Amino acid sequence: MKKILFLVFILFLISCKKEISISMVTATSMQNGLPFLALNDSKWMPEANAEFVKFHVYLDEAVQLSKVEVNSCGDDFKSRIDMYINFDEMIQTMKEEGKVANYSFSTPVTARSVTFNFSKNSNICLSSVHLYDEKGKQFKVKSPRIIEGTAVASETGKPEASYGVMNLFDSRYEYSYASLDNSKGVSIDFTFKEPQKIKSIKVWNGYQRSDVHCVENGRVKTINLTGDDGYSEKITLKDEMGPQVVELPKVFSGRNLKMTVDESYRGKKYKGIVLSELRFFDGKEWFLLDPFSRIKDIAKANGKDFEQAGISDIINKSLVGSDVAVSSPEQTGSNWTLRLRSDGSMFMEG
Repeated sequence: MKKILFLVFILFLISCKKEISISMVTATSMQNGLPFLALNDSKWMPEANAEFVKFHVYLDEAVQLSKVEVNSCGDDFKSRIDMYINFDEMIQTMKEEGKVANYSFSTPVTARSVTFNFSKNSNICLSSVHLYDEKGKQFKVKSPRIIEGTAVASETGKPEASYGVMNLFDSRYEYSYASLDNSKGVSIDFTFKEPQKIKSIKVWNGYQRSDVHCVENGRVKTINLTGDDGYSEKITLKDEMGPQVVELPKVFSGRNLKMTVDESYRGKKYKGIVLSELRFFDGKEWFLLDPFSRIKDIAKANGKDFEQAGISDIINKSLVGSDVAVSSPEQTGSNWTLRLRSDGSMFMEG
């Protein structure tokens, strides 16, 4: 009886956790799966020997954070871990104690995103990433269900790696889906491995890398939805930054769904349309197509390019150097840092 009461008490404590929804999580290097794994207390790893790995968490809604904790399922943390709140509004160095790194705020902060830079730590293995509310209680994270399926667009901007349709599910604003030159009539065919029910969709409309990128490119205004069993409905998207949830006029059920652009908001510079991210809602939970194989293919292709260039040893590393202008009487120069990553991104300062 005591054991039963204890289990009931534990379940009660778990159910008392505040729930937060996180639809977007990404990292600059991935080895065994999407980084949603670490938010759900499952093992997640970036590529072997990768350094300066950045792990980005985008919260669906702003929350009050009192503490953040990262746990290792591999080696102890041996180097500093920097944490960024809302990109660079606040930067803190976490306290490392063996396999645990954490930071407690003296006063709870309002967070819309949390980013970790693992600096010189390599061969990372994360068992969990925990966020705590203003009362010091751990949030219960609700993340999307990952499903198998395909997405095929009628046309794609160039380069394809930057604008391919599976970028709709990679949790990265800098990589989006873009059409080539057209807007009206551009379509995306989704095929789910198993039948799905879709009640709503969540869309990040336009190129949400920045306000400037967004207005320069076209955004979607109205979409015709067609699919299995004669499904046919129409939805309208707002011309705004951030995610927007659109409830379908009629629930879709099936394996094949097609989205066709009917109207668009014209871009100031480019004729095509851009969608940054997309999620589906079945009435109980959000889900997305698994983009992991595409992410790995991009990293593999980039790795081959680095190898052909004879600089494979620097990928996912940090290069630090200095230049001195010897012709100058003052001997002026610069110090610089450069990081080239397998996912195609880069960092440079100096």
